Amino acid sequence: MKFKAFLVLFLIIFTNQFLLSEKQGQEKLDSLLKVLPNAKNDTAQVSLLAKLSASLQSTNPDNGIKYGKKGVKLAQDLDWEKGLADNYVSIGLNYTLGKSDFAKGKLYFEKALETYKQLDLNLEIGKTLVNIGIVYRSQSLYDKAIEKYEEALVIFENLKEKERIASTLGNIGYIYRSQSDYAKALEYYQKSLSMFESLGNKSGIATNLGNIGMIYDFQSDFKRAIDYYKKALKINRELEDKISEASILANLGSVYLAQKEFRNALKNFELSVDIFDELGNQYGVASLLTNIGIVHQYQSEFTQALENYKEAVNIYEELGSRTGVANILGNIGELYSTISQDSILLKIEKSSNLVSLDKQENLQRSISNYNRAIKILEEVGDLDTRSRFLLGLSNSYKLKGDFEKSLESYKEYISLKDSVFTEKTQTRIANLEAVRENEIKDKELEIQNLEITQAKNERWAFIGGAVGIAFIAIIIFRQRQRSEKLLLNILPMKIAKRLKKKERLIADDIDCASIVFIDLVGFTAYSKDRKASDVLQMLNDVFDKFDSLIVKYGLEKIKTIGDGYMAAAGVPEPCADHSVRATNFSLDIHIVLDELNAKMNTNIQARVGIESGPIVAGVIGEMKFAYDLWGDSVNTASRMESTGVPGFVHISSNVKRELDSQIHNFVFEELEPMEVKGKGEMITYMVHRK
Repeated sequence: MKFKAFLVLFLIIFTNQFLLSEKQGQEKLDSLLKVLPNAKNDTAQVSLLAKLSASLQSTNPDNGIKYGKKGVKLAQDLDWEKGLADNYVSIGLNYTLGKSDFAKGKLYFEKALETYKQLDLNLEIGKTLVNIGIVYRSQSLYDKAIEKYEEALVIFENLKEKERIASTLGNIGYIYRSQSDYAKALEYYQKSLSMFESLGNKSGIATNLGNIGMIYDFQSDFKRAIDYYKKALKINRELEDKISEASILANLGSVYLAQKEFRNALKNFELSVDIFDELGNQYGVASLLTNIGIVHQYQSEFTQALENYKEAVNIYEELGSRTGVANILGNIGELYSTISQDSILLKIEKSSNLVSLDKQENLQRSISNYNRAIKILEEVGDLDTRSRFLLGLSNSYKLKGDFEKSLESYKEYISLKDSVFTEKTQTRIANLEAVRENEIKDKELEIQNLEITQAKNERWAFIGGAVGIAFIAIIIFRQRQRSEKLLLNILPMKIAKRLKKKERLIADDIDCASIVFIDLVGFTAYSKDRKASDVLQMLNDVFDKFDSLIVKYGLEKIKTIGDGYMAAAGVPEPCADHSVRATNFSLDIHIVLDELNAKMNTNIQARVGIESGPIVAGVIGEMKFAYDLWGDSVNTASRMESTGVPGFVHISSNVKRELDSQIHNFVFEELEPMEVKGKGEMITYMVHRK
């Protein structure tokens, strides 16, 4: 049985926050509530309210905000500035981590930051900068987040706050992991780990070992992932940190499952679920029961899998977790679709009323569970999971022979998949636009303040003239913003900055980069009998998708030539993992083309070629200038494309060597030696994901 992509497996994500278990958190909360009625209306009560507010961030943020606001009022009555700022921080934590209201969270953190700066409390300033970094991280404004973390790092380093330095390094690692820049993430996690090791902080060591394990896990380097997870597990057991132990066991189980080591997967999942049950963590129990169900389903033990899924659904319903319920219902839908296949039905023994030997009955159950899951996900607004379950539903209708509904579900899947991309993009743009507007407002205010100062110092100037100058300055600033935006659509940011500094000759020698050439196959036939506007619209749709992948994997788009597309990784900023980025980008090209073909009823494919090696990168021309690449590596990349096969990615031995020096999840198919124009006989490869 193939393990379908839309089956939901729960993976426990680590952060650099050291979390209490539910029981431990409740004990802390109870002790604070017990002290509160006897506390006097003094600074001690202000501090108590701040602690109480912060402790409620994950369980009852609304109450946490109420306690924080009481602390604010009392601090104001007592005229105690530090207590006021402490409660602002606690309120910010409730809005940010408890309610995901990042705008309000940031507002309170900034109020606290301003007060701490007035009081010259550097440690508190550093901690609050980290909190603001978390807000930016949650909004996917990763550059802003790193900026705040780095500001905090400088403060912690000056104060010699080594534990906070180590934690902040880990937070930066988390950002790079979120961007799928695993090499950078690993670099920062290793730095954080080294510091925690020098401090003898076992909790920090274990957290970073778990995070490093997850990096290898994401890249399918399972041997290393298991090694790091086991090291983390050993320390967590020594510390009797049960919640972390259970989480590591769950992730170990997922690694073994990915390798089809079902016995080990089941063993680790069962150990994990026992600990979560002991801690009273019902979310953990439900998640692990789901994973156990997946192991049984993978081994064609369908009755046992269904029993696990049903138990998990009951827990999620008691917890009021509609998303949890929907995820399991989708898994059940997939299971019934699987057992409706004739080859599977022959192997099933009727052992309970959960499983039927009737194909149509199983398909109807599959459709029913998928529809229930999709309805819930529509109500809660989870577009991503809903789109995956619509694909499963389409397959079940197809097996049932209801091709009309199968097509209807598939169309909805395609539409929703596009919406998921659009919504994520629009959210990102909206967040960036908000930051840009704030920066413009700050600039306008700065200009106005300068003009006011100038008017005071130069009393002979006309008031109207001062206002006019300020107005013109704002217009110039906005025009400059628009010009810069246009410039950045033509040139990389680094190159644009150099041009603005009047650098006349821009030509950089880059030791090693990866160049990608793409040629659309079938485009000429498509365009033959169509209007020019339709052809251009189709080409625009294709290249828009390619551009999105450029952003996703951190490449630089170089140019388009007709129906050809050229990109590069490692320019203008060199990076060690350029070959990995280029290969991931190239493999995803075929995925987006398949989706577009299904949507537009076309048959456009691509030949893709990659070469890695030294190049020269620079700007040519003075009027319609362009950023371009030159060198033998560029020519070879073009040859890799022209000698490639539609639907595949063709690479040279140089690319393979570069990939083998990095962590990757690719496999290579060596081709017969071929004669390549201008190069002679070459050994080349087709590359695939594992």
